[in-house]
Formats: sequence, C-alpha cells, structure tokens
Amino acid sequence: MKTIVFGGAFDPVHSEHISLAAAAVKELGAEKLVLVPTFSPGHKSNAEASFSDRVEMLKLAFSDFPVQTEISDVERISGKTNYTFEILPLIEKKYGEAFYLVGGDSLEHFSTWRHPEKILELRNSQNRACGECTVVGYGNVFVLDTLLGGDDDGAVTCA
Repeated sequence: MKTIVFGGAFDPVHSEHISLAAAAVKELGAEKLVLVPTFSPGHKSNAEASFSDRVEMLKLAFSDFPVQTEISDVERISGKTNYTFEILPLIEKKYGEAFYLVGGDSLEHFSTWRHPEKILELRNSQNRACGECTVVGYGNVFVLDTLLGGDDDGAVTCA
C-alpha cells in the first residue's frame, strides 16, 4: 500500500496542511496517509495546544479525507523531544517504505534540524516537489538537496 507520512507540529492544524496532503496523495496515487504530530517540537519552545488537543484537531480536520488516514502516536510514546532522523526509521519499521511529506515552512530551516546529514543518508530514489510541499521517497528530500547544493533533476510539480 503506497503510504504518505506527514509529520509536523500541527499547532494549529490549518487548511494548508489538508491541501498539501491532498496534493501529495493525488501526485503519488497514495492509498494511505499517516499523520505524525510532534510530541515536543524541537524547533519551538512549546506547543500552544497539548498533544492530545492537536490529535483531536487532526481527527476533525482529516475526517473526510479521501484516503485511509491514521494518526500515529510514535512521538508521544517516547515522551521526549524527537527528531526526524530518529523517527523516520521507526515509521519505516511500522509502515514499510513510505513517502515523507514536509511543508515548505519546515524545510526553510532544514540546515538547523538535528543531524540533517542522517536524514539525507536515508536516501531513496524517489523524490517529487509538489507545489508548496516536498514529497520525499523515504528520507530523500528534493528541496533539501537543492538547499544543500544538489540539483533538481527529479522534480515533478503538481498543478
């Protein structure tokens, strides 16, 4: 089953989150969307809404989403600040190969993420830029390559 994993603070959940996810699902022909709210966002001092409130917001916002949708509590289980390089292997273990969806606002600060080089080491040959989002074939972030001096040969832009 082709799966998209969409991680973020979702604080608050807004229409752009839904639009990005819908564009990625359409572009990739995905059958499942897994939402991964951060437990303790490493890039923010504190979340405005609690983890459980953000999960409830996600349930409401994605209740009519056109593909199977699941909200993962992988970050809550650890009970600490989690980082993408730690979470992606756990996601892969549970869901198999997946596409990781990242909003452009998060990618602007990729160089400040914890161990960005480890994220790039999780490379997969698939990558697609999708409007304001980047869909990565498990860890291979097209926009990240561009920010780090790579090229943009694999990009496919959604309408």
